[in-house]
Order: sequence, then structure tokens, then C-alpha cells
Amino acid sequence: MKKTLLIVLVSVFGLQTANAESKTGYPGDVDGVKTWLYSTPEGAECDQDPEWWTWDEPAEKYEFSYLPSWADGDESQRVNYALYKVTCYAGAYNFGSIFMAKNGITDEFQFVTFVEPKVNYVISQKEDPEFGQVDVVESWSLEGFYSGGSILTNAWVEPDLGTVSYHAKGRGIGDAYTHNIYKFDEGTWLLVYAEADPTYDGQVTPIELYDASK
Repeated sequence: MKKTLLIVLVSVFGLQTANAESKTGYPGDVDGVKTWLYSTPEGAECDQDPEWWTWDEPAEKYEFSYLPSWADGDESQRVNYALYKVTCYAGAYNFGSIFMAKNGITDEFQFVTFVEPKVNYVISQKEDPEFGQVDVVESWSLEGFYSGGSILTNAWVEPDLGTVSYHAKGRGIGDAYTHNIYKFDEGTWLLVYAEADPTYDGQVTPIELYDASK
């Protein structure tokens, strides 16, 4: 299964993670991002119970610097960009993280929106001696892309590559899942790779839905 992409970044510098002690009552509140998040309708839906591990999970911060393509090499136009990741909820085998950013221009938190592929599957069933009735993909088609929001499931950031990825399981054994990779590009996040296994058949049989390198 294709796990990662080798991506060459242009004009992205100073990527790092940072944790900080809370100055506002929330553990690991980096730059006040948890305080801001929990004051919004989106953040109000997050687990905020001190008895749950998500309460203590520190926010993560990743710093980027890029020169816009329109700047024509003028370093005075370089833009700083900070990406924040906050764990929002946790379940038996999936956890969700909300992503926010400061673009270095307004210096205000904004939610980051990630697009998702819209896929139409034609699925039938067959008898499996171990799992009983299992799904079989007869055909599939990519219909387009839609705004998936700011929450990614089982997400991680790879600063050296400038990517955000997620791997959402359909159930605990992970035979059904979706997996996307996003690349940082001048203050936005481009979907560069997507794969999925929509079948609950006990096997990992990924379908490559989208690859921007092809």
C-alpha cells in the first residue's frame, strides 16, 4: 500500500513543532489556540472533560515561511504562517484533530479547510469462509471534490515534507479506511494524494483515488 509521497517543497522554511504550558487554564495551550478554539461553536463540540486524555493533549504548532509566487523574489514580501493542531475527540480506534492557522498577515486564528474526494462505489457481496458476507467493489468513479472541513481523523504532520496526512479507519481492524495527503502551498493545503478501501472484507485492498503527481 502506498504510504507516503516524496514531495519537493519550494519556499517553505523553519518548520518546527512546539508545546507550551497553559497560561489560560487549558493544558498545553500553545499561543492561546485552545482558548480560542473552545470559544467557537466548532470547539464547543470537542471533548473538554479533564478525565479524558484529550484534555491533557498539548496543542501542536508548526511554523512555515514562504515567498509568494507573485513577489518576484522580493524577500520583503516573505510571509510567516503557523499551523496549529488540537486534538478534539477520541474514540475506540479513531481520534479527530482540528487544524487552525495564522497567516502572518492578520495574525488571527482561522480554521483550515481540507477538501475530500467524492467517490461513487458500486459494491456487491460475496461469501467468505472466514468473514461471511463481504463487500466487493465492482466499479468506482471520482465525481469531484468537496470541502471536508477542519477536522481530520488520525492526522499527523510531517514538517520536513510540508504535509498533513490522515488515516481514518472504518473499523478497528483497519480493513476499511480512507487516507489523504495534503501539501502546503503558499498558505493553502492542496490535496495531492488520496486512497481508500471501502470494503469490510478483512483484507487491505486500497484503491488509488487521486494522485496529483500523475
